[in-house]
Amino acid sequence: MRNKEQTLSIVHINTEDMPGGAAKVAWRLAEAQRDAGHDSKMLVGRKVSNSKFSSSFPLLADTSIQPYCRQNGQVYYEFQGSHKLIKNPSIVATL
Repeated sequence: MRNKEQTLSIVHINTEDMPGGAAKVAWRLAEAQRDAGHDSKMLVGRKVSNSKFSSSFPLLADTSIQPYCRQNGQVYYEFQGSHKLIKNPSIVATL
């Protein structure tokens, strides 16, 4: 275990914690970081695992921004929630 000054608090944000290539990469990174003595967790939209190192945030549909996105040539994603992550306890704890 590293001393307190060198220990990092890391949160990986992803859509899911298990299925899919990006989820597997984030899972393995978090695991390696914990093995190295860091506090590394995953914050995901859809939690599939029963890991205590993974927690979910609500994926909220916000159809009110769809017209704005279309008008400005931006991609609209039906499920959102990342805009509220700055207030998530997992993020606040790392600041």
